[in-house]
Amino acid sequence: MDTFNTVLQIFSNLCIVFITIYSAVLQFWHKSVRFLGYKHTIKMTGGNFLTLHLHNVSLSPISIEQIYLILENKTKVLINEYEVPLLVEGRRSFQVLMEPISNNIFDFTLLQNENKIVFIKLTEGNSIGVFSKTGWKGRLKFWLKNYRFLRNLKKNPRIELNNIESLGVLRIKYGDIILSENVEFILIVKSDRFNRTIFINESGIMSEECLIGGQLINGITPGSYEDVHEQLTLAFKEQQIQFELYYAKDVCEVNISNFFGGTLKGKSLEKWLGNRV
Repeated sequence: MDTFNTVLQIFSNLCIVFITIYSAVLQFWHKSVRFLGYKHTIKMTGGNFLTLHLHNVSLSPISIEQIYLILENKTKVLINEYEVPLLVEGRRSFQVLMEPISNNIFDFTLLQNENKIVFIKLTEGNSIGVFSKTGWKGRLKFWLKNYRFLRNLKKNPRIELNNIESLGVLRIKYGDIILSENVEFILIVKSDRFNRTIFINESGIMSEECLIGGQLINGITPGSYEDVHEQLTLAFKEQQIQFELYYAKDVCEVNISNFFGGTLKGKSLEKWLGNRV
């Protein structure tokens, strides 16, 4: 009995030592962020963006300066860069929203691939998280296959990130609103009671319902400026309502980063930039 109690006490002491060391590692040396998943949002007004779901594994707070999503070690997307570092308390899950863009850069096979990397630049050190549709087995397989790349990315991020192509980004702004690249017309409806701005995409779908001819409609027949203007003139004829119709490309501010990025489509650039392309 005494022998059993002695063994039990030794085992208990070893467990306490192990837990103490493990806690100290998490508290002082282990700065790591786990990549839990993501959500892709597409809007006519408000833009397209990713939401990343992350978890601070460390017991101590971390300070984040930059977050990148890396696809197949070949393409990177800057999710966010903080002028004032983002502070995340220890053992907390959190979300990070990408700054909205206009082009649907994720409409390609890269986002559908199994594995994705989140690279996080911390104020002190760096962290890498891997997401796999097949769970921990997929993550382990990816780490073993890409160990050299991931090791270099953590030790020398500037060099490795410079070797990875950035996705081309198009931002179309009407005032403070980020619009989808598929927006074709901007309709301003005026009356004594209200003044509304409605966006119409290439398929004739409206960003919100509009009362026309006594009926709420959320779309029109797509066509040229003249065709759409004629439809609206006939529809508003019986109502005391005035309207203005503009080509979105004529009244919006357009900005591009990484002009030669592989996801910027020639047709879209020609539409929004015309002869400047």
